[in-house]
Amino acid sequence: MLETSVVSVLFQAGMVGAFIFFALSINKSHTAERSLRDSQWQGFLEEERKQRTNGVNQNLDGLKEVVKSMELNNVLATQRTEAILAEIRKLK
Repeated sequence: MLETSVVSVLFQAGMVGAFIFFALSINKSHTAERSLRDSQWQGFLEEERKQRTNGVNQNLDGLKEVVKSMELNNVLATQRTEAILAEIRKLK
């Protein structure tokens, strides 16, 4: 009877050891996969951020050009208005 208990305990210890080994090897494999996936996502997100930043900068440059054009048009309109007012004053 004692012999059966020892065999049973040894069998259970072996099964537990095999389970722990299997669990650790799977965890190691998943950790490597997660690390690779995380580095790929990080690269993707960095590239996406660069593209969006470039797009925003291009839009900002375009907006600056529009504002400069509007300011120039405003200056020209003011000059024309002043010239017309000067002509009107001469007529008086």
